[in-house]
Amino acid sequence: MMSASDDTNENTVVPISVYSEELLKSLKLGTEYLVPPDGLVDETGLILEKNQETSALQLRWGSSSTVKETPFCIDFTTPETQKRLKSWNRELLVKSMGRGVMDGDSAGKQMPIVFDFTAGLGRDSLLLAASGYRVILIERNPVMYHLLNDAVGRLTVFDPVLGKRMVVVNQDSADIGSFLDDKASILGKIYHQKISSEKEDATHLPSISISVYLDPMYPSNTIGKKAKVKKESQMMHRIIGRSVTGPGNNRNNLNLLRNAMRVANTKVVVKRPLGTDQLQKVGDINSDTYGNDHLHYGLTPPSSCVAGSTHRFDVYLPVSLSK
Repeated sequence: MMSASDDTNENTVVPISVYSEELLKSLKLGTEYLVPPDGLVDETGLILEKNQETSALQLRWGSSSTVKETPFCIDFTTPETQKRLKSWNRELLVKSMGRGVMDGDSAGKQMPIVFDFTAGLGRDSLLLAASGYRVILIERNPVMYHLLNDAVGRLTVFDPVLGKRMVVVNQDSADIGSFLDDKASILGKIYHQKISSEKEDATHLPSISISVYLDPMYPSNTIGKKAKVKKESQMMHRIIGRSVTGPGNNRNNLNLLRNAMRVANTKVVVKRPLGTDQLQKVGDINSDTYGNDHLHYGLTPPSSCVAGSTHRFDVYLPVSLSK
């Protein structure tokens, strides 16, 4: 059983418990999530369980929690979501990433890949999959990973073509060494075949178009105003925690961008709120604490930008393409 404090603060990780030992084993979660034999569970926290009617993996608040919300799960099959997918070509994200390869395109075209380094709730990944990409959702938090993976599994039953374009991987995008080591096997999962890193360069795989998408965390006052969006974002922050200010987070964001530039051979797209710095400029680059990391990382300004009313998408090209 995970321990934490105030369950109403979106900046604080909320305790998460699992009643079922069978579920714990099937998800391969650590025993720190399991309710002890004496049954003493933190009823102010969250309970991870299967919905009895739909079998969807969900989080519900304990009986002693001061938060009164309906159980939370990720669902890509709702009418609202499906309606949005029908107009994927109008989305700014798709315009910045470019259209992928659809089933009706000329034979022999390889469907391009997008690594979503900051998968979150998976909404943007779903849009990219609908627009003709194979999408690999990278999520390091084990609970968020299982919620996403469960949602993709249910989507695959609902829409096999779309669902099979998405693969969720429990990995840390910031750990570039492990990521590059696993990249060939990760790509093999989405192509349903073994890709040998000995025959193809596991860093670039030049025969496959690879892009990376980043949506770093930013202050809550920049999150959409729709009640449902705010509720989902708050729940995500209760699961994984939140750190959106200071040199540490700036350095982490720079590291993500640097890693993305190493993985991509086509482009890197970064979502930013309007009025904020480009990601390679975040923080006080002249301070003694922060240093000139953007220079050491070899990061250049974006080559283009697609802007909306509240957010923009900065498009970076790998060095070999930007010259």
